[in-house]
Amino acid sequence: MSSQMKFKRGIFGLNKKDVVAYMDSVSKNIEDKLFKKDTEISALKKDIEVLKLEKQALQAEIDAFAEDKKKISDVFLKAEESANNTIKKANEEAEELMQATKEKIDAAYEKMENERSEFYANFEEEKRKLEDELSDYAKKVANLRVKIKETLVSFDSALSDEVEE
Repeated sequence: MSSQMKFKRGIFGLNKKDVVAYMDSVSKNIEDKLFKKDTEISALKKDIEVLKLEKQALQAEIDAFAEDKKKISDVFLKAEESANNTIKKANEEAEELMQATKEKIDAAYEKMENERSEFYANFEEEKRKLEDELSDYAKKVANLRVKIKETLVSFDSALSDEVEE
């Protein structure tokens, strides 16, 4: 409809039927537009309700994820604490084991030193005995040489006497 409608003229002004028809037409047009807007508003309200429900569902998921994240975080913290305690305990046990091993090594070294000293003392004693024995043999060999020389001289003298005769 055009905004400027031409109404026929009647006895008392404008033609009443044309004005009423125009008003009915404008009223019908406004009602149609209002109905369309109401329908559009209803659809938008339904969409809003659906979106609100989706938002609530998503918020519930977010809350569940946040709770899971907190639980996982707590588990990781407990695991880290447990790992730290285990490492600390292992370090303490390793330190104790190293100390005990060091003490055993020191004791073994001291025992070895004592055995070495005893062995060296025994060795020196044995060496002295062998040197004494060797000295005795050397004296015996020297005596035997002297006796052999004397025997040879005596034998040589006896041979020469025999040859001269």
